[in-house]
Amino acid sequence: MSATSHSSAMSPTSITVLTVEVPRFHAFYERRKHTRYPVKLNVSYRFPDTDRVRAGVGQTVNISSRGILLTTSEVQPIGARIELTIRWPVGLDGVDLNFVVHGRVARSDGSGTAVEFARYEFRTRSRRT
Repeated sequence: MSATSHSSAMSPTSITVLTVEVPRFHAFYERRKHTRYPVKLNVSYRFPDTDRVRAGVGQTVNISSRGILLTTSEVQPIGARIELTIRWPVGLDGVDLNFVVHGRVARSDGSGTAVEFARYEFRTRSRRT
């Protein structure tokens, strides 16, 4: 930020003009209310309200307290209910966990799919023998 000052000596009353240059905000200036945390984890998803089985896999990009952004191989239907299952990297008392999200597709395009949380929970992961 820089400032310049100009004075006028033409009249008995001096006028000072202050010009301030405000730097432009970076294109990715964060305006969200909830902090997003970069987290890269594998995710599987399914759409519980469809007649035919619609499911897939992707990877998380970031997570906040209200939603998650993930990459998917195709654009998802906006407004659709979706269930995500993420293999959580940390267990509880030696038990592996899944982070299960029930939500709604808020946005989906070539850059990713944003899911707004309706509810979420941690579930114990069954062990294969």
